Amino acid sequence: MASGNSYWNAALASWFWNPEKACFWLVGSGTPGQVITAAMVEQPDPAAVFACAMSLHDACVGRACSDPSVDISESYNGGDEFLRQMMRVGNLFEEWACEHIAFEELEDVWPYLLEDRFGAACLEVMDAGSFGMFDRDDCLRVAYGLRLPIRVDVRCRDCRRRF
Repeated sequence: MASGNSYWNAALASWFWNPEKACFWLVGSGTPGQVITAAMVEQPDPAAVFACAMSLHDACVGRACSDPSVDISESYNGGDEFLRQMMRVGNLFEEWACEHIAFEELEDVWPYLLEDRFGAACLEVMDAGSFGMFDRDDCLRVAYGLRLPIRVDVRCRDCRRRF
């Protein structure tokens, strides 16, 4: 136990003494407390957006089939709006991920990971009829559920307040 704490203290000390290293792992395969440099922002991948939307669509339809109290058509005023919201959520999450996910730490292909797990992770965060209210804060909650390696800029005052 002491060796783990000493490593954590050393990692924190190196962060405090090296302010140019402003990002750290919040979740990931890295060592706890590992300090990394700021990430370059990736460009959104249309395949990942579509994978998010399809995964979420399939998860919501599956939930509606297994739970008679879920009425997707009524929640979204029809199927067209439901599909628009699925694409909006997929696009929002992909844009957020390009800023905050350490893609180089992933072992899976990003769109395939999203296609397999994104919908279920979203349904852990909110109900199938509530994705019209999905926002950037929900992206972080979904990323936690997916156990993604998340970069946080500790120079950001808003980030320090949230964490």
